[in-house]
Amino acid sequence: LTLPSFHASLGGGLALPGVPRKVVVMSLNNISELRLTATRLNIDGTAELDPSSDKDYQRLRRSIVDGEQPITDVRHYVGQAAYKTISDTLELRGLRSGVYLLEMSTDNVSVPVERQLMRVCNVYPVTEALPGKRYRIAVLNATDGTAVKGAKVDVVMSVDKDGKNVIKTFTADGNGEVYVDYTSSEPRSFRVYTDEERAFPFTPMSGRFYYYNSKASVSQTTIYTDRRIYRPGQTVHAAAIAFTYNNKEYKGEPMAGKSMTIT
Repeated sequence: LTLPSFHASLGGGLALPGVPRKVVVMSLNNISELRLTATRLNIDGTAELDPSSDKDYQRLRRSIVDGEQPITDVRHYVGQAAYKTISDTLELRGLRSGVYLLEMSTDNVSVPVERQLMRVCNVYPVTEALPGKRYRIAVLNATDGTAVKGAKVDVVMSVDKDGKNVIKTFTADGNGEVYVDYTSSEPRSFRVYTDEERAFPFTPMSGRFYYYNSKASVSQTTIYTDRRIYRPGQTVHAAAIAFTYNNKEYKGEPMAGKSMTIT
């Protein structure tokens, strides 16, 4: 009960510029100081580094922007019983676009530091799988949802025999859209960026286009009850909706006069 420790959620890896980041501390024991720090890095969304790895962490430390002070929030817990569990919320003021190293540390060197990369950016993609081996990617302003004309989209189309990514770059049209055609294998991942917004990371290309070609009619019944759990001896009140759907005519009809037994 008195072991120095804390459990906190640093939040997601993406954030909007200018929006404060709240970090919830679910539990904290026998710690007198907790510090949350955001340090700006000189990297962009192409960097695939894990701050929990000692090797990657050292590379990230070498990428700290010179002359820019880290943003911090520090809380002190003085006079608390060692066995007492505390919860709290720390907050970082809104940051400008870029990639940041988040670190949560204590004044006790035996407590491991929690680290995470946070990418602050104001562009966001929406993807749609289309028939004919095609994807549509729309690049939007993450704050107001408007299209970002001229945004760049790097798409990993495949991997060559040496294990290197084969990347193709697309430019968004006036609607902020690009169309990605492929032949055999689907594109693996993509990232979106502009000259000012370069923090968005490579993201797996996800989505499928399916066409249901069945022309058969199907019958369905949906049963509703008045509660989820019943005690022994209680009466179950139920209602049902029964219908037939014709996939050839794309038309549904109620199954009037149908009798059913619920067991």
